[in-house]
This record gives sequence, C-alpha cells and structure tokens, in this order.
Amino acid sequence: SSLTFAQDYNLIHWDKNRPLTWDDFNGTPNATSPHDAETVTVVTSEWEGEQTHEGKVNVTSVTATAFFNSSASWVKEGKKSDDLLKHEQGHFDIAQIHAKEKQKEMEKVVGKLFASAEEVEKKIHEICDKIQKELDKMN
Repeated sequence: SSLTFAQDYNLIHWDKNRPLTWDDFNGTPNATSPHDAETVTVVTSEWEGEQTHEGKVNVTSVTATAFFNSSASWVKEGKKSDDLLKHEQGHFDIAQIHAKEKQKEMEKVVGKLFASAEEVEKKIHEICDKIQKELDKMN
C-alpha cells in the first residue's frame, strides 16, 4: 500500500495545510551542488481493475499522489531562509499540480476495457512519461 511505501521512503504526502519545514530536509547536502537546497519529489500512480468474463481488464479506479522525499531532500548548513523554504515549497507544489494532471489523464482510462493488466500498465506509463516531461520542463 502507498502508506507503507511512504513510511519506508520517509515520504511526506502533499497537503495544503501542511507546508514543508526545514526539519523535513533530512538528506545529506551535495557539497558540489551550486544549489543551497534540493527538493526531491515523487508522484506515484496506482490503478485498480476487475477482470471481465472475457478475461479483459476493466479499470475501476486510478490515483496519483505527490510526495516529498524527506530522506533525499537537503539544505546546506547556514543556508536556511524563509525565501529559500518558499522556493523549495514551490517545487513540491509543482509536483502536486502534476499529480492532479496525471490523475485527470489517468481518469480517462477508468471504465475502459484492456486486453490485459500489462496493457493497462503500458497506458499508465505513457501518461506518466508525458506528465514527467512537462514536470521537468516546469522545474
């Protein structure tokens, strides 16, 4: 389940009422990086379906979720500022925008029949790749 996944990787679920704090940045700073901080985000996607009598797969639900990776995100010593934290929050907010975009795109496959679970995975991967390219551009 995504909850254990989140705990295992020290992930923080995006929540408008729970902004990031410097305590969330637990990664080891990259000394060679020109940046004072780095935010690492993950957008997961899950789907559920049921098999029809003909052996096809009917997609019943999809979920895209934005997480902040606390273990991989870092800030350099002496560089913490309110402005920098706001900037890093912006990266997390962009991940949430893309989770919503991905959710919207993935919802188009709900109620559709696929030949197999592999076909569903392939379609979801196509959507994820497209959204990831947009995310990279925006960041």
